[in-house]
Amino acid sequence: MSVAVSADVLGQVRRIVQDTIKISAERLDLDAEFVELGIDSIIAMELMEGLSRHFAINFTPAQFLNVATVRELAAYIEGLAPAAAAAAPAVEAPRVAEAGAPADPLRALLDSVKQRHAIDLTGRRFDTLDQIVDEMVEHHLDHWLPRLPEQIAQPAVHRVAGADEVAIVGLSCRFPDAPDAATFWDNLIAGRNSIREIPAERWDWRAIYAERPAPGKSISKWGALIEDTDRFDAAFFGLSAQEARLIDPQERLLLQEAYRALQDAGVDPARLAGSATGVFVGYEYAEYEQYLRRNMERLPGLVCSSSSPSYYLANRLSYLFDLRGPSESVNVNCASSALAIHRACRSLIDGESELALAGAACLHLFGDDYVTASQYGLLSPDGRCAVFDDGANGFTRGEGVGVVVLKRLDRARADGDRIYATIKTSRLRNRGRGASLSEVKFDAIADAVGGCYAQAGLSPAQIDYVELNGYAKKWADSFEFEGLRQVFAAAPAGKTCALGSLKGNIGHLEPANGVAGLIKLALSMHHRAFPPTITRRRPSSFIDLDDAAHPLYLAERRIGFDEIRRAPGTPVRAGLSSFADSGVNVHLLVEEYLESAVPAAASVAAAHLLVLSARDAERLRAAADELAAFLEREPAPALDAVARTLQCGREAMRHRLAFAAADTAQAAALLRRFASSEDHAAAWAGLQREGLYRGDAADDRAHPLSGLIGADMAALALQQGRTDGDWSAAAQLWAHGVAMPWQRLWPDARPRTLSLPGYAFARERHWMDLPETGVASADEAASAPAPTPAVAAIASAPRWRFARAGSEDSAGEGATAAPADKLERFLRQEIAARTGANAERLDAGADLIALGLDSMAIAELIAGLGDLLGLALPPSLLFRYPQPRQLALHLAELHPHAADVAMWPADAAPAAANEPIADDSNGEASDATRIADHAARLVPMRAGEGAPWLLLPGADGSVLSLRLLAQALNDGCPVFGFDAAGLDGTVLPASLEQAAADNLAALRAGGLRGPYRLLGYSNGGVLGFEMARQLAGQGEPPEALVLLDSVCPPQRTRSEAELTAATFAHLLAGLGGRGAIDADALAAMDGAARGEHLYALIAAQGLQLSRDYFMATYRVAAASERLCRAYAVPALPAGVRVGLVRALRGYPEAPADYGWNAHLPAPLRRIDVDCDHYTAIEAGAVEAVADAVRRCLQAAAPVKAPRGRAVAARSGGAAKRRQRGDDALAAEAD
Repeated sequence: MSVAVSADVLGQVRRIVQDTIKISAERLDLDAEFVELGIDSIIAMELMEGLSRHFAINFTPAQFLNVATVRELAAYIEGLAPAAAAAAPAVEAPRVAEAGAPADPLRALLDSVKQRHAIDLTGRRFDTLDQIVDEMVEHHLDHWLPRLPEQIAQPAVHRVAGADEVAIVGLSCRFPDAPDAATFWDNLIAGRNSIREIPAERWDWRAIYAERPAPGKSISKWGALIEDTDRFDAAFFGLSAQEARLIDPQERLLLQEAYRALQDAGVDPARLAGSATGVFVGYEYAEYEQYLRRNMERLPGLVCSSSSPSYYLANRLSYLFDLRGPSESVNVNCASSALAIHRACRSLIDGESELALAGAACLHLFGDDYVTASQYGLLSPDGRCAVFDDGANGFTRGEGVGVVVLKRLDRARADGDRIYATIKTSRLRNRGRGASLSEVKFDAIADAVGGCYAQAGLSPAQIDYVELNGYAKKWADSFEFEGLRQVFAAAPAGKTCALGSLKGNIGHLEPANGVAGLIKLALSMHHRAFPPTITRRRPSSFIDLDDAAHPLYLAERRIGFDEIRRAPGTPVRAGLSSFADSGVNVHLLVEEYLESAVPAAASVAAAHLLVLSARDAERLRAAADELAAFLEREPAPALDAVARTLQCGREAMRHRLAFAAADTAQAAALLRRFASSEDHAAAWAGLQREGLYRGDAADDRAHPLSGLIGADMAALALQQGRTDGDWSAAAQLWAHGVAMPWQRLWPDARPRTLSLPGYAFARERHWMDLPETGVASADEAASAPAPTPAVAAIASAPRWRFARAGSEDSAGEGATAAPADKLERFLRQEIAARTGANAERLDAGADLIALGLDSMAIAELIAGLGDLLGLALPPSLLFRYPQPRQLALHLAELHPHAADVAMWPADAAPAAANEPIADDSNGEASDATRIADHAARLVPMRAGEGAPWLLLPGADGSVLSLRLLAQALNDGCPVFGFDAAGLDGTVLPASLEQAAADNLAALRAGGLRGPYRLLGYSNGGVLGFEMARQLAGQGEPPEALVLLDSVCPPQRTRSEAELTAATFAHLLAGLGGRGAIDADALAAMDGAARGEHLYALIAAQGLQLSRDYFMATYRVAAASERLCRAYAVPALPAGVRVGLVRALRGYPEAPADYGWNAHLPAPLRRIDVDCDHYTAIEAGAVEAVADAVRRCLQAAAPVKAPRGRAVAARSGGAAKRRQRGDDALAAEAD
């Protein structure tokens, strides 16, 4: 298509093109495509500079893309600045005759569209009116419709006010030089630049750095990094140190900031369990997982498919907090977190989620991606992020993690939430087809931004600020600006919309860039000011910010909202852009939240009760220090708001502090007093005299009546405090574990939730130290020596050595330490060796499970303790004494002589102390240490009321293996389990019938009465069947028998050796080992030799497992399998309802009923669960299994349960009988 242009302007442009590409006038085809003329991006830059100088205009790359030939270029320049073109120096007209071009009849229409609707199509080719109409309808409808006259606008749909807007009710972040949101805001307002050279402790940039681009090198040595990326509070989230080391540090930091964000929102995370809370996480890199995968042979077990992958970023959060809403991890590179926020908003508005967590994490742990980004020319060699600057030469990488808590606005108002700001709407688009996959298209940017405002029913003229995506490349920045200029073209005269970027402060956070920008805007709305942008030194020649034809300007100073508010009561509005190389464009519209109601007046109470809690004593002191520092800041916060936030918006944890204060100064002083105090009972008593009540909610001895105090009694204590100002009773009750109805203190006007310091997480190092640094070649990786297996390497250097009492004399502190203290130190050291924790800082008052030990580790710990004491201790001792300190005190009281073990400092211990404790028992416990009492094998696993559950473990015989199932059943009924005979060295039963009779005798000896609910796993199901038969024969049929993946003996087609091989392979993988087990080789061995052979395989891989424990377990398991195979299955009498919970991937070769129906008076009820035989009792499947068990019970005939009080009394009788058995044993041992 020929375009109209004056010969004068065409001649001037032609001469500049000739000079730029060095071509004669005769050879220059005015209608040839630029590509045909050899004009690439570099030549285009030179050409644009020449045209800008000659015509005194600002000709940008975005404008250059509107033209494709020299003639179109001349016409565009003439339309862009006709006055400038006329004033330009005259150029001699070319001698080649030019055909006159007729006036374009569509030009006037395009100019009108641009003027009236702010849609610039003047640089596009259109041959017909239909083409223009099609373009407007297909690509600009959302932008066009809001500008049409009101009479043709679509009728509005009635909606509840705030139902289609989202409130930001909580946030938390860790950004460079900013461990929290308050510091981040201070840094932004101060214009702080957190970019610096990469520290050597992260990785050595010198190994890969080059000043100029080179293969395999990075042009950047700069980064805006956060500290302590390898630190994490694993115990807080119930994770073992070993598992924590295998989790992506991005995921770990995200867990902590998500928890803090909920605290900031005044939400107790424990109360979200089971709720429709959604989790939406953006990410881009998975460097840690790749690091682990490169070192698979050096890692324990099958870990890379269960711990570190990015798909767990959102799902682990949902799992740990028991959140039932959507849980999504998204990766669209730089727009990932903005997309996650958009998805969260849609989920809330659609009613899919009631509450949503949205965020992202970005860490740069290694140098590999620095090299890759340098090869693509993305990184700045000088360490800047010079957005909109003439020297913009790439971005500098930044790190961070941020999480926002979102709720639909109408619900946030109804709940009385503190609201930072609202997300009025969001828009997600894609760039579509372009010249390349990563092309920046200004019209696509205009579509995302302008369409977002149109969705909200607002014109661009009503927008006060835009947080830029900010490419930090001169060319790309001009495209973003051109897209914005197109959107704001119709705005009234005057500079009314500021542009900003945080990249100059913290670099480019890539996938976390969107959430970082949203947190910046939320804090800006909260503090009523936009911080200065520090990216520009010299204005970009491609961006004409001074042009009076648009309202855009750069926010290079702090802008208070009072300066820019358009009218009283009108909210300030800001857009947030996040665009990705992947083509995803997201724009969010954020609005200042203006309170419609008058805030509650500050309370006039003489004093307020402040409460603080943590998982351990050290964290409680740290929390007190941080809160004191917060209260000492100016201006001081309202004390009533502090009190309510702590009471109603924080999880009540085990270690607690409560005190009353009249003002913030007194509160800060009391907190400092507590933080500097010692942590023992005598110190606590002294603190109480000063009004500081310190308690341990898990210590029943501290307040024995706390379990009897209900909500009404607790409310009376609160009422007393509110009435007469004496909060001592309420403080003492709460400190010792009483649940307090805090909301009753704030029935009417409630102070807003405050952003108090978040939980003071422990910073324990969790990192897989492998011999890999920087960017290693494949040859280097292949030649690296294999280290000791990671499981064996986790043990920290022991501080103490131990030996049996009487074997040697103690030394150092061991000579004066009490027996219980020695055992506690032994347990601390052994737990630390298995979890990687710090033995001295380990909480000896926490449950072993909470300290990160799994069933096998607990069993081995108990076995090791038994070896030290010379006693056969059953692993189920955990259920009676689950805390190290509690267990040490019990054993020291029961066995004072054996507990007085020899103890030396590790560096001074005699040789005997470093040797394994001699085993002179030949696998059998002596008569003096054998627990012969039947009742000792009946293990209380969970208290409750109603018909008791009786759990029967599989072949290994330990109820520890069923601890997760016992928790998951959670129906309020008591749960007991049976440890197998033989684990403690007792004689093995001669038949399955005898084993069942012994268990029933244990029931009687323990004082427990039916009707019972029997649940047997694997071989335990066969034993449960025989127990049910005997009970029915004695006139006490059980309420139900549930068989958990238990195959009837006649249907066992696999040989004993094959089953042993499969079970051992699972055990080996759990220990972190590898290797196939030869079933044929096992079949050729006798029982004892088979056990020795299997243990030798464990020892050969350097794995930690006590030989005595393994051999005792193997002995029990082998006997269990023999007894089951020898069992002649009889018919079960009528009156016992049977259910089968079958693992779909357990025994596919067996019949659907596993062969049981042939022995039952009526068919059993079968419920299938998607798991295998071993994972049926492990995390991940156990909840589904427990649900299936409950469904089996629903089919059972109802049986009247005994009264709860009677069960409790009988359970107490069982405990007393067990204690008498222990006392008898103590008498024999001493």
